Amino acid sequence: MKISVTSWIWTLAVTFVVEVTGGGDRLLNIGGIFPIMGSGGWQGGQACQPAAMLALEDVNNRPDLLPGYKLHLAWNDSLCEPGLGAAVMYDLLYNPPTKLMLLGGCSTVCTTIAEAAKMWNLVVLSYGSSLPSSGRTGSASPLSSGTHPSDTGPQSYKDQSDAEIRVVPFARLAAAAFLNAGIRVYLLGKIVPTPFVPFTVVQLGAAAGVMVTASHNPKEDNGYKVYWENGAQIIPPHDRGIQTSIEENVEPWENAWDLEKALADPQLSDPLSEMSEKYFSKLSDSMLQKEKNQKSPLKFTVTAMHGVSHDYMVQAFKSCNFKPLIPVKEQMVPDPEFPTVKFPNPEEGKSALDLSFKTADENDSTVILANDPDADRLAVAEKTNGQWKVFTGNEEGALLGWWAWFRCQQLTPDIPPSDCYMLASTVSSKILDAIGRKEGFNFVETLTGFKWMGNSAHDLLNKDKTVLFAFEEAIGFMNGSEVLDKDGVSAAMRLAEMSTYLAMEHNMTLQDKLQDIYTTYGYHVSNNSYYICHDQNTISKMFDRMRNFEGPNTYPKSVGGGKFIINDIRDLTTGYDSSQPDKKAVLPVSPSSQMITFSFGNGCVLTLRTSGTEPKIKYYSEMCAKPEQHDWAALKAELAEVVEAVVEELMQPKENNLIPRAD
Repeated sequence: MKISVTSWIWTLAVTFVVEVTGGGDRLLNIGGIFPIMGSGGWQGGQACQPAAMLALEDVNNRPDLLPGYKLHLAWNDSLCEPGLGAAVMYDLLYNPPTKLMLLGGCSTVCTTIAEAAKMWNLVVLSYGSSLPSSGRTGSASPLSSGTHPSDTGPQSYKDQSDAEIRVVPFARLAAAAFLNAGIRVYLLGKIVPTPFVPFTVVQLGAAAGVMVTASHNPKEDNGYKVYWENGAQIIPPHDRGIQTSIEENVEPWENAWDLEKALADPQLSDPLSEMSEKYFSKLSDSMLQKEKNQKSPLKFTVTAMHGVSHDYMVQAFKSCNFKPLIPVKEQMVPDPEFPTVKFPNPEEGKSALDLSFKTADENDSTVILANDPDADRLAVAEKTNGQWKVFTGNEEGALLGWWAWFRCQQLTPDIPPSDCYMLASTVSSKILDAIGRKEGFNFVETLTGFKWMGNSAHDLLNKDKTVLFAFEEAIGFMNGSEVLDKDGVSAAMRLAEMSTYLAMEHNMTLQDKLQDIYTTYGYHVSNNSYYICHDQNTISKMFDRMRNFEGPNTYPKSVGGGKFIINDIRDLTTGYDSSQPDKKAVLPVSPSSQMITFSFGNGCVLTLRTSGTEPKIKYYSEMCAKPEQHDWAALKAELAEVVEAVVEELMQPKENNLIPRAD
């Protein structure tokens, strides 16, 4: 059995805490410690003084890490006793320092300490993640320029004294767990885009894959994404099996924290170089007319949004034969604080792209490609007639879906349309369905999330079908079947390729092509947004009211004072679907999440659902015109009226104290 694990998570871990003097600031002084969890609570272990001394020497030799400060070891063995966590928390609470310096190792208690430190707006600095964890001997590797969080030895993640500097132990801990169980592990050697994990799982024939990822919703959260052997995210029954296993193993194993032993295990290897070469080779080979990319008249501005994608996008542009990209320099280095954006998520639209607009304008660039921090999503903006348009996820889906079909006809004309498939989530636009009905390929609708689309795509591939494209309205796109998950890198290159083709062959912009798609297949207009609600009871009462609107087990019959009649209702929380003969939903049911879809007599389809990762209640709506219908403005206005009625009458934002979207 083989496991693929990678990470770009930022977290805080401690083996040694030092006293830092200088600049008039007082810093917290904790001795060398290695806390472990036992039945008696937090207990101190012996610290590695020689390793700490070497680590301090490394830091002091890098004045750029902590300008104006000098570090020395604040050794205090008396702290190595039960109650350490409480003592540190007491000190933070009643005598808060200005800065907190954390060194090496791995400790959950110190993550808690660091999180508490944020309450006082402390600058938290972390250095090192693989110092020896027991005994008083050991060594520490010197800090080198350009190190990454998953490299061995002490390391700094970001050389800025005004931001948190964190290291990445969680992926190593996950690797250690598998290695302790005798399972071979591939640990990718530095931060990578999320889609590299499912790609690696399939290429190496691994049993599973784990992506430990930092989050931007909110930034304090961390994610642990699991892929099965098919390269798709886990779905039932695997997710339930993993949850049961976690509940049965809440006590850490004996060697759970021994990263030194794990990193020395001969069953651990780093396949990143080989996987990168394969990924970019396949991406390069997938180009329709690679020789023309170098002649593209367009300049592409690219932002990593303080995430992982910059180096990989540079390589992607090179591999696909494009001229070098124009980077948004302020956002090209990974930074867990996302200092230049309020919401580090390009899905938020213009509010997240201010620096991208500025950079593009300064460089006469007309197309912006914006990855989210873990590079599995892509936002696109285009400038025409001096104005920037940020495409919605549904509009991007329409463009990429058309391009996928066009490429298929050019590259594989012998494949019959009846063997070709495109997929989209149930809350996304049905534009692919409209294109498929006219062109002859198949459209499949799934539950929200790429775990469903990825597994559906895998089932189709096993039936010798061709999967061309899949998307979700939240700017997630799967081009082809090399990666059975959303991939912001490959999506960026498809957009760059399509933009170049349209400009060179037809003198068209992306906006021109989108209008052409709507003219050919019918106008599809969406109106999507969300409200924030942190109270689960409020959310439950809101949806319960919809399910018992005029008495037990009754749903609303209309909104807008009877103007907009509701023909059918599908409730994927309870499994009810009024459109089915047996009143049972066809799509899978999830009692743990809220999701109700209303189908109106005027053709509008509107879904209300709660987010699985954020405290949001989202609404998704769409109206679809036939190709011969040309009054698009009226259709858009009618949809807006339906949405307003649903929000006011069913969501009741004022009564429920919902927080509207800021943008």
